[in-house]
Amino acid sequence: MKRIIFIGLILVLISFGYVQADSPKISNLQFSANPVTVGEVFTISIEFEGDVDGLLIENIWETKDGKIKQELKEFAIPSDVKEKQKGVLTRQWKVASGAHKPYRILKIWVKDSNGNQSNILSGELKLAKTAPMVLGEKCEAPVWNVGDEWTYKEAGGGTWGVEVKDVTEDLYIVKYSKGLYAYDKKTLNVKYSIEDGGRRIKFTEARRKLFDFPILIGKNWRDRSTLPIGGIEVDFLNEFKIEGVDEVATSAGTFNAYRIFWKQTNMYVFGSGWVRFWYSPEVKIWIKREFEKSSFWAPIYKDTELISFKLK
Repeated sequence: MKRIIFIGLILVLISFGYVQADSPKISNLQFSANPVTVGEVFTISIEFEGDVDGLLIENIWETKDGKIKQELKEFAIPSDVKEKQKGVLTRQWKVASGAHKPYRILKIWVKDSNGNQSNILSGELKLAKTAPMVLGEKCEAPVWNVGDEWTYKEAGGGTWGVEVKDVTEDLYIVKYSKGLYAYDKKTLNVKYSIEDGGRRIKFTEARRKLFDFPILIGKNWRDRSTLPIGGIEVDFLNEFKIEGVDEVATSAGTFNAYRIFWKQTNMYVFGSGWVRFWYSPEVKIWIKREFEKSSFWAPIYKDTELISFKLK
């Protein structure tokens, strides 16, 4: 008799939602494409049974030095799907960067409105090598978004980063490892630096006009800059030219890029040296630079390449 009463009580609690009779179940995990081209959207689909209130996807990848990275994201369920007890659930996904080993492991599960989780399905997603973007003769300034990030590595092993911190009507506010800078949105010229407390300082260094968008093959421009050296304000002449387009391999991937030649002349002693930068419209920033191996640049500057990036 007590057993019958207990079972009856459980059934009543279930009917009022106090006890979850069964956790949801999922099956038949599928990717709309595999391998997937980096940067392209594909669809993940699963079949489900039961109350489904949230979708969880754990993205697992391996860096080139063998470290395992994980990222967990939770997604809301569309209202028309939540009303069903059985069906197919889909989600669009994009692998934003191919800077790691060419695969991902995706683990998928769902949960119900009480937090009970389903079984877990997993699948290996292979990444196809992307073909470098085909470049035209002319290129407009990139559109940057808050959260865009780029990480560089110098010859010798030092690393540093660049991140877009704010976007205004006319400017991008960009953080380098050693400061904040305001870039003109149309030309990508550096307008000023920003000190702690918000004070603006006119930017007079040579790299303020490294880019002068729009750029096109054969374009030339020049700029005068100053730098205090040994108590003297030294004047520099900076001459730039878009020499052409190259396919450039970096640790972050292979990209077609505009080759920018920069010759700098010290007008005090009339010595000169050069740097080459490669700008990628796909990555939205320069991806590699090489300095003339001379005393003009050493030991201040080093050859540098992009090792990773994230675009919003």
